[in-house]
Amino acid sequence: MTPPQNVPAWRYQRAVQKRRDRCREIIFSHPPAGPRCALIVLSCKRPEAAKNLLASLWPLRRLAKLMPWVWADNGSGDAVVTAVRQSGMFHHVISHPVNLGMGAAINDALTKIEAGTILFVEDDLQYVGRSDGNWVWSCLRIFDEFPEIGIIKLKHKDNWDTMYPYRRIGPMQSTSSGVQFHPWLPSPRWTFRWGQRPWFPVGIHNCWSLGPVMFRRCLWLEAGPIPSGQGRGQAIAAEEEYAKRVNVRWIAARPVDESMQVFSQPVTEESPGFLDSVGGIRGIRS
Repeated sequence: MTPPQNVPAWRYQRAVQKRRDRCREIIFSHPPAGPRCALIVLSCKRPEAAKNLLASLWPLRRLAKLMPWVWADNGSGDAVVTAVRQSGMFHHVISHPVNLGMGAAINDALTKIEAGTILFVEDDLQYVGRSDGNWVWSCLRIFDEFPEIGIIKLKHKDNWDTMYPYRRIGPMQSTSSGVQFHPWLPSPRWTFRWGQRPWFPVGIHNCWSLGPVMFRRCLWLEAGPIPSGQGRGQAIAAEEEYAKRVNVRWIAARPVDESMQVFSQPVTEESPGFLDSVGGIRGIRS
């Protein structure tokens, strides 16, 4: 098991220095035309999970007055879309008649929303945070003060810092307002000291991942569209393949305060969408 911090300060600072100036350039070259943050939820053929997520988001509904809420459904049909529309919480509901693939559906939603940062959530998650939603502003403070941070991890999971041998965790950082976080660097070259093995992948873990996360939209604009695959490869392409582009430029933040680890992932059936041969039909937006 790796300790909570296994990257010394000098190595972490070197990683920051390699990234910070270029990250600033990317941020300044893509000024947001819309609000500071937007919520995007992606669902695919798990109506019960989607309804549980909807119910868990209800205490957070006042945030919808401050930021756009978008639900993008990937081929579920009325079983999901009707419930989302009836909830009245989402400003836009995108209903794809067929499964476009995870990457294509996310790209489509990101094209329609021009916020500075994106809070991205998948349908197998549940919100377990406080109803005031103050953690959103704490996340924005991290983005404001640390340009090299491209993505913030928001999952509540016991021992998440130590349960994988490829964790690379830098010394704890803090914003001027006291928001503390550990920076996560891309997974390292193999070493037996950290429990790695020669066949473990390099550079694709720890930074970019899918929900629950908050990430800079300019990260996506600079790295290009998220790729799509077939079957289970939809998730591999959207996470591991895309991470090869993102992780060379950005690092991630994992908040220390549990009040900022606001989504849990209960045991849920794997999406039936992984059995689809993904297509390319655009959705209906309301």
